[in-house]
Amino acid sequence: MNRGALQKLDKDDLIALVLAQADVIAKLTEQTALLEKRLADLEAKLGKPPKTPDNSSIPPSQGHKPSRQERRAAARKGRPGVTRALAENPDTIVEARAEACPHCDHGLTDEDQPEFHAYDHIDLPPIRPVVTRIHRHRGTCPCCARTFSAPAPEDMAPGSPFGPGIVALVLHRTSPRRSASSAWSS
Repeated sequence: MNRGALQKLDKDDLIALVLAQADVIAKLTEQTALLEKRLADLEAKLGKPPKTPDNSSIPPSQGHKPSRQERRAAARKGRPGVTRALAENPDTIVEARAEACPHCDHGLTDEDQPEFHAYDHIDLPPIRPVVTRIHRHRGTCPCCARTFSAPAPEDMAPGSPFGPGIVALVLHRTSPRRSASSAWSS
């Protein structure tokens, strides 16, 4: 409605128009309030996971049961596997062959099992101490007739039997700054 049309209306028609508009405004205000409340509820639910019998008090009978196709899709989770490359020069190779069939106990030969699956088993050799015995010879000088002892090797002084490697290991193990995830677990 434009200004010219409103000027042609008399006072009673204008009052009726204003009251009709007031009713429409009240209904729209009420509808807007309801929609704002619904929007707030939906936004609150948006960040939450859906309620299931596993994470809420919904009984199991009301939970969503996956279809056969959904169950098959769920079984195919994961990513493609990656394997470690085999070592180029292993220290030893073990040929593991079956002596007999595991199903019927028939004796087998090498020709019966030409295929194989190869994998590397990696381990550290056992740590063993290196024990060096020092024989410090002594005697009497034939010239001055005084007794003498041969000097100890510089890196193996008499007194403590432990070398620098053991000392370093003990210091490392007893250090207060050692982390809980240290490779040398207690």
